[in-house]
Amino acid sequence: MNRRCESCACDNPAEAAFCRQCGRPTAEPLLRSTTRLSALLAQWRKLSQKLTRNEVRKLLGEPKRIACAAAGADDAESTTGNIAAPSLEIWTYEYQSISDGRRIHGDVRISPAESRVLAWTEPDWEELCETQ
Repeated sequence: MNRRCESCACDNPAEAAFCRQCGRPTAEPLLRSTTRLSALLAQWRKLSQKLTRNEVRKLLGEPKRIACAAAGADDAESTTGNIAAPSLEIWTYEYQSISDGRRIHGDVRISPAESRVLAWTEPDWEELCETQ
């Protein structure tokens, strides 16, 4: 079944999103998120404990910082060097608001021995949406 353009009455294929004659939308307009973080949020929601460190890099990119720590250590106890065999890598990703410069961060905890994700803390996206 063809779609008839409401502007110029041209017949278009049913799957056409735009009229091939005048270029106007042939269907209801698609809604788009008004936040610039929606793509990042979707990437973070794809994290799972099955992912390897290379897969995390492909998904989220390079972390801002990688800290090494003993398993169960707090971030405050972690160090960034001189550990022969760390039992935990904490990858920190940081994002900054374009409008007001506020920053948020999320962490991914990776087992170096297994090269797999152990856990993660997603960035607090709502913090960037709050008004001051």
